[in-house]
Amino acid sequence: MFADDFDPVAALAAETCPRCHSVGLTNINSETYEASSEVDRHPVKFTVCPSLYARCAACGLVGEWPDMSNP
Repeated sequence: MFADDFDPVAALAAETCPRCHSVGLTNINSETYEASSEVDRHPVKFTVCPSLYARCAACGLVGEWPDMSNP
């Protein structure tokens, strides 16, 4: 569980995309993640529970955050 004072929107906004290196990820739901193409999915390297589904607005890469923060 995240800490009570954790702001996921702010944390994602400060993250860098591992594919295009632009700053700023947005939170998405699981349906959006599942609907994305395999090419646009960040490969899962490890599982963190809980995690958030996130997307890069610049290149469309989706993945589980914070796993996406470790390219």
